[in-house]
Order: sequence, then C-alpha cells, then structure tokens
Amino acid sequence: MYKYKPLLDQRAAGNGIRQYLKDHHSTFLAVLKPLLPYFIALQLLDIALVFVFPPTADGEYIALGGFVSAYFLAAFVISWHRVVIHGPDSFTSMNPLKPTKNELLFMGTFIGLWAGLIILGILTGGLATLIHPIMVAIVALFFIPGAIYFGMRLSFYFPARATNSPVTLKQAFHMSHGYIWKLMMAGFYASWRLTLAIMGASIIVAIVAGLLSTVLMFVLGGAFDNGKVFTIVTLVLSLPITLYLNPLATMLGVTVLSNYYQHYLQKGAAADHDPS
Repeated sequence: MYKYKPLLDQRAAGNGIRQYLKDHHSTFLAVLKPLLPYFIALQLLDIALVFVFPPTADGEYIALGGFVSAYFLAAFVISWHRVVIHGPDSFTSMNPLKPTKNELLFMGTFIGLWAGLIILGILTGGLATLIHPIMVAIVALFFIPGAIYFGMRLSFYFPARATNSPVTLKQAFHMSHGYIWKLMMAGFYASWRLTLAIMGASIIVAIVAGLLSTVLMFVLGGAFDNGKVFTIVTLVLSLPITLYLNPLATMLGVTVLSNYYQHYLQKGAAADHDPS
C-alpha cells in the first residue's frame, strides 16, 4: 500500500489514477463491502415498490430505494477521499449510521447545491417557455455548461470537508481556479474505458431483460403486466452495475478530485516555504 501522489498533467493523472485503483483494489472492496447490504436492500425495496406501484407506459417507476442509496454512495465518496488523501493505511471510513458534523455538512451542502441548481433550472426553463418555446433550447445551451462549471468550481469543498478541513464554498471556488479543464480531461482519461464498459453492460442488461420478460410473460400467462415484469427483471440484472461498476466509476471521479485538491494544497505549501 502506498499513499497517492498528486499529478498535474491530466493524461498522467488519469493513467496514474487507473493504476492506483489496480494497486488498491482490495482497499476499494474493503470500503465498499460494509455498504453493500444497504445497496442491496434498497434495490429490493425498488423491486417491491414495482409490485405496488406499476411503472408508467414509458417505463418510469418510483425509485425510492435508488434515491436513498445516494446517501450511502456519498458515504463511500467521503471514505474514498480519505483513502486518497490520508493514505490507505491511515484513513477512517464513514459510518453512515453515525455521521459526524463535517460529514453532515458534506451531505447537506451537496444536496443543497444539487437542489438549488435543479430549482434554478426549472424556474429558468419555465420563464424561457413563457417568452418563446425556442428559448428553452437556447437557455439549456448556456445553463447546463454553466451549471457544470459552477459545480466544478465548488468541488474542492468536498474533499476538504471529507477530511475535516473547514473550507467555505467561497474558498473552494477560489482554490479550484485553473483546475477545471484538468479535472475534466483527467476524469476522461481515467474513466473512458469503464464508461464504455458500463454502457455495454447496460445495453446487454436491457436486451436480456427484454428477452427474459417476454419468456416470463409467456410462462406466467399474462398474470403480470409486461412493463412490471420488464422493470423487475431489469432491476435484478442490473445489480452488478449498481453494486460494483457504479461505485468503481464513482471512485475514479473521487480520486480525480482528490488528486487536484492535493495538488493545490502542495502548491500552496510550496509557496509558503519559498524563500523568495
């Protein structure tokens, strides 16, 4: 086990992050393992809810379990920030049932920012619709990149809070100056292979779910709605994606963020010790 050393060049950082995962895959599994029962239980909750509230004609269903599981995924994010920053032999995993003040601030700030952007998007889209329908597309063309940029400028807040550093959103915005393009490109270099794998797995799940649901509908003799059967089969078959591939992709993104957050801290420390 070795502590992660941040890199500035985005291609080198992306390659280094993939290598870091390979070298610390056992740590990744150790952080993920305590959270798996929650992910499984919440996926089963969604399956149960499909029986009570059948999906709509376009396949939408009440994903209460998926919504709640975001909390436990955030707990994984906090723990992995600590792995990268404190080191795989020195970190402390978050206990999702006993969150600390900094962990609650992490969660609350993330939810607040996300909800704020959604509400702002809805209000802006509604206003654009009142002006002219074509304005919705124009607003989206500027709003979506702007929201991504704004979110990334505040992103250093999260590794700081995960490691108990009292950084404000204003400070985080200042700290991320000059890192946005690097964050984006390093994330691409680190995760493009896994992204393709998840897309391929999702396509395979959809095809197999379609075939299996057709067979089950024939066996069951129409006892259940086809949409209900397809949704349940899809949720079951997508468990490997939910339980492993999605956390793996999350881990890569978290490591990218921790990489440049640490680079900023080291750059600041070097400047403080510069005799000139």
